[in-house]
Amino acid sequence: MNLKSFQALFLNSVSKVDQLEVCRHIKPGGTLNAEQAMSVYRSDYYARLSEALGEHYESVWFVVGDEEFSALTRLYIDSYPSSVRDLGSYGKEFSEFLSTQEISREFPFLSDLAKFESYFWSVFHSEGLEPYDPFETVDPVLFGNTRWSLPVKSSLFSWNWNIVDIFRAREGKADDVDLDIDRPAACLIIKIMDKVKIFNLSPSQFEIMTGLNTGKSISQALTGEANEVQELFALLRQQRIPLLSRNEGAS
Repeated sequence: MNLKSFQALFLNSVSKVDQLEVCRHIKPGGTLNAEQAMSVYRSDYYARLSEALGEHYESVWFVVGDEEFSALTRLYIDSYPSSVRDLGSYGKEFSEFLSTQEISREFPFLSDLAKFESYFWSVFHSEGLEPYDPFETVDPVLFGNTRWSLPVKSSLFSWNWNIVDIFRAREGKADDVDLDIDRPAACLIIKIMDKVKIFNLSPSQFEIMTGLNTGKSISQALTGEANEVQELFALLRQQRIPLLSRNEGAS
């Protein structure tokens, strides 16, 4: 058996109880025989991948608790064996996986929560953006025609559940947190300098930002109450959100 074939057999055998075939190709060393060596590696395999999932999805762990999270990670690892050395990239299918599990009947927001947390960590590990006031270069006469879009590694989210507060509560104790889980929520997430920032948005503010990000001018995107529009523009200016100009002179 060549090295590539053995590696494939080895990785395929780690998550299986029956490891007889791969053990035939392992030369025992020290005090452990081949079966014992595989058992040790198998335990370490599950431990490392479970730890990686726990780091990547703290908020899901926080919601479901230790016992249920352990069961979920075990089932996920069996369903999605790892073939990569970089554990930072493991667990990309966890959100989709959660949507198929029975526990999502009790916590229907789990998949959305996992997807948001995964995106948060991808932004966290990205390079931060330089802040600037997007209004500084806008001609007041042409303000209504101004077109902006979000920079790379920033995104808008909207849910039927209070995902942001659930995510933020992951560092607290469950008994000390009182969450209005069923409240719809929306947000803008972006990394400015060395800090990931999450800004809550009202439904109309989310709609405005979505419109701008899909090519509408400010006059085309405006909707909702005047005070919410003013609050959104104040947020963009005061927080110096580095929106990208996409002006083409069209109205």
